[in-house]
Amino acid sequence: MRHKVCILYINWKNPGGVEKYANTLKKILSNKYDINLIKIEIHNINKSNLFLINWFYKIKYFIKLQEKLKTYNLVISFSQLPALVSVFSSKKHIFFMSGSSFNYRESNIISKFYWAYFLQPIIFLKTSAIVPAAPHLIPKQIKRSYLAKKIYYINGLIDLKELINKFSSESNLNLKLKKIGKYICLSSAILKHKGIIEFINIFNSYIKFYNPKIKLIILGNGPILNDCKLICNKLSISWSTNLQDRKNKNTSIFFLGYKKNPLEYIKNSKAFVFPSFDEGLSNQLLEAILCNVPIIATNCPGNKFIVDTIKKIDSKNKPPIKLLPPLSSESSHKKWLQVIDNFINGNIIFKNKPRYKIIYKFSLEENSKKWINLTEGLLK
Repeated sequence: MRHKVCILYINWKNPGGVEKYANTLKKILSNKYDINLIKIEIHNINKSNLFLINWFYKIKYFIKLQEKLKTYNLVISFSQLPALVSVFSSKKHIFFMSGSSFNYRESNIISKFYWAYFLQPIIFLKTSAIVPAAPHLIPKQIKRSYLAKKIYYINGLIDLKELINKFSSESNLNLKLKKIGKYICLSSAILKHKGIIEFINIFNSYIKFYNPKIKLIILGNGPILNDCKLICNKLSISWSTNLQDRKNKNTSIFFLGYKKNPLEYIKNSKAFVFPSFDEGLSNQLLEAILCNVPIIATNCPGNKFIVDTIKKIDSKNKPPIKLLPPLSSESSHKKWLQVIDNFINGNIIFKNKPRYKIIYKFSLEENSKKWINLTEGLLK
């Protein structure tokens, strides 16, 4: 009889890195185990505007979920809330730390202490194995403690075959992109810590003082999308949600929403920009590296880890990847503007071929055996 394994994660309104990781992990383990993906429907629990009644429904939901998890031999959870639910209900549990949420950049001081001194110790003590997507996600005090023996470093879970198929897919999109002219691309969930509003301000300076003809394509959805559009209105930047709009000659920014295949847009851009303040292990950055385009990103630990890793195995004829300070000071603004201008005006042409060998280390093809061995070891 096959073991039952559950993969547990929060169902955000828009698919992101965690959902990709969960589906890839299902591919790896489904040959040996009965796998079930369970999404925590956190956004569908709010049945009342009253705080106490709302929490009553949430608690009721989590109690039912815990009972359901007891039927599994192993639960693999992504991020802290799924981990907290599963460590109190499953016999064996793997905690996969995949994202930047552990830095709590946007949280208040109470939330930070609540996570660092209450939730995190409970999860780390009760879990069977901790798998960080990148080393910097594990706090120093955990690395130095007896809990270090629970840590298994498995870097990333991107599906290379799927990405290469997306890269190679042909559509009439190229014609639409040629009509708008030169553009830079930004692909990300539209969240505060992703630095998108800050980058819109930089882009405004660029089209005013450097090149008014360059365009910006933003791919993704999220809670601050309307704020981004309001900033454009405030700065008098013309924007659109449609590449085929007749007024696009004067449009500077395109908000195109979530795309199942962002690689079509990235591979045809003059540069990929990634202004995020915090990252765990960025799928978007790995996709841009695969697309063989110049990249400008922040020097946060997650991005630096990826770039330092690929430098060891990179080829000679490579597009530049520039890591810059986050857009939180005027000095960083000047650096971003200069690098953007250098990349756009650069005459070097890079071959439009996927660089799959460079990001192989982060793929399911490289890491599947590690996941299978870890799972088998816990279920013996």
